[in-house]
Amino acid sequence: MKKILARTCASLCGVGFVPIMPGTAGSLVALLIAWLFLPASLMSMGFCSCIAFLCGLMVTHYATDGQGDPSWVVIDELAGMWVALIGVSHTPAAFVLAFILFRMLDIFKPFGINAVQRLPGCWGVMLDDVVAGLVAAMLMRIIFYIKPF
Repeated sequence: MKKILARTCASLCGVGFVPIMPGTAGSLVALLIAWLFLPASLMSMGFCSCIAFLCGLMVTHYATDGQGDPSWVVIDELAGMWVALIGVSHTPAAFVLAFILFRMLDIFKPFGINAVQRLPGCWGVMLDDVVAGLVAAMLMRIIFYIKPF
């Protein structure tokens, strides 16, 4: 029963089992949840990101038996996408830009993000997306400084 619940949470209620681009699907779900239900304040997005990260560590460990990063695990995209949204204004343009930056960073893994993914077990699964979210959030700050949305 614990394994079934962990797989359900790790896959965001089955979103991770879509046949094409499950990570992008998980990121879109995270974006939609943030848009509809989460206040855009720095504190609330930070808090929700931390909760998603901690829950992700637990369920990923149980769901995968501490082995690897299967494509159906997308709770890491939820945590990373929410990190990317910390401090972002609640506008369509800002959310779309944060989504694009996060996905590009998560897919291509520059700036040492790839090295973080090699951490053992659930740590590597979760932290590479959180670091991608942090880099996306920093890039958003730079972009907003240059041209506010």
